[in-house]
Amino acid sequence: MIYLAGQYTAISIVLMWLFGLPHWLALIIGAAIVTVYTVIGGLYAVAWTTLVQGLILILGVVIMAPIVIMAAGGFTHINEVMASVNPTNVDPWVTGATAVFTPEYILSFFLLLTIGLACAPHVINNILAVKDAKYFKWTPLIAFAVYGIVMFLLKFSGLPVLCLSKTA
Repeated sequence: MIYLAGQYTAISIVLMWLFGLPHWLALIIGAAIVTVYTVIGGLYAVAWTTLVQGLILILGVVIMAPIVIMAAGGFTHINEVMASVNPTNVDPWVTGATAVFTPEYILSFFLLLTIGLACAPHVINNILAVKDAKYFKWTPLIAFAVYGIVMFLLKFSGLPVLCLSKTA
């Protein structure tokens, strides 16, 4: 229920922003859309919409990353700004109290990605939607790889945006 509340809130925020609707109306419209395509298409409809959303997300990040990096002044400028904010942003392997990639961080991030992502509802639904049981062997690995790439691309695009917000 908590997971769905976040999803419906995100849908309503986008509808409010796009169409200037009040929150309650945007929430009802978003929930109705999701309910209709889920009832009509079942689990396969959910899997297909996730595929389309994923492709849009990947395409958007691949297109926007170079644009944002150029707007932020290129990698050299981004590194200079990030280092001025916190030196560990550009040298995360430093030791001491400001170290970013400590063994604890690496272990917790690994556990978050492997266990956390493996039991995320949106991943499980897509894995359960495969038509042939033989795909169960590879689907979790492929889903993990796709989500790992998406997370990397989003973080790669996020640093220039952070740089732009610090210099604005």
